[in-house]
Amino acid sequence: MRAAGRAEVNAVPGLIANTDASGELGRRVAERLARRGMRQRLLVQGGATGYELPRAEMTPITGYDDTGAMTAALAGVETLLLIPVKERPDRARVHAAAVDAAVQAG
Repeated sequence: MRAAGRAEVNAVPGLIANTDASGELGRRVAERLARRGMRQRLLVQGGATGYELPRAEMTPITGYDDTGAMTAALAGVETLLLIPVKERPDRARVHAAAVDAAVQAG
């Protein structure tokens, strides 16, 4: 028996953006998706150095609330994995800005 949702993950045909590819969770997800042959755009913050994965491209961003940079980084993306930022007072606003950028990117 297959785990629930597994078929849906395999069925995603387009580019997937991972907003925290430099963090532990984001990297683990990126590695799993790479093993499945998925195309990815890995967003990294704070000058973090990337790593190489097949079918993955690194895109530096300054933060989720940099609407222009996020919109450009999410252009052409079909699926967005929005990994929460660390606890901070304006966390909800920052996440909303990332979602707004995704909507603007199409």
